Amino acid sequence: MPLVYADKGIRDVSFKINQFGFSPEVLAKLTMLAELGFTSSEPLNVGGARVVPREALVAVLSARAREVPPSPGANGAEELVTVVEGADAIGPVTITLRTLAVTSRWGLDPSSVMTGVPPSIVAAWIARGELRAPGVHAPEAVIAPEPFFRELEARSIGTRISLERELRD
Repeated sequence: MPLVYADKGIRDVSFKINQFGFSPEVLAKLTMLAELGFTSSEPLNVGGARVVPREALVAVLSARAREVPPSPGANGAEELVTVVEGADAIGPVTITLRTLAVTSRWGLDPSSVMTGVPPSIVAAWIARGELRAPGVHAPEAVIAPEPFFRELEARSIGTRISLERELRD
């Protein structure tokens, strides 16, 4: 992004997944397990057997994952949030773009939809000859945003944009 938007004065770009990609509830449970020592790789004597807590935890979680079948189309939502902070002729401004997917008509979880649909749109454009940019490029350098967001909307992925600035006298 800094290369594509260098002429706009971009100085810093960062990427962050909130809570390591986990909900606050799941993160709290994982933190508790770590605090109790279940992520340790130091063997313990348990009932006469040497047990590595981390290996035991992985085994228990793996077994549990096999017991609980995935629930296609489970209720939920996935939101990607992009925040741009800067200034224009009026003063400081923050622009926030929110892209939201909820349970899809394909029976997939929202996270899978948010991962798979955007590249599928671009692949279709390339296949139809609508996107001609030989070589490797950053998406922001070759993808027109308005048609892309219209394609997302056609697949039930909505996008909102908001602009914030301080009120001044």
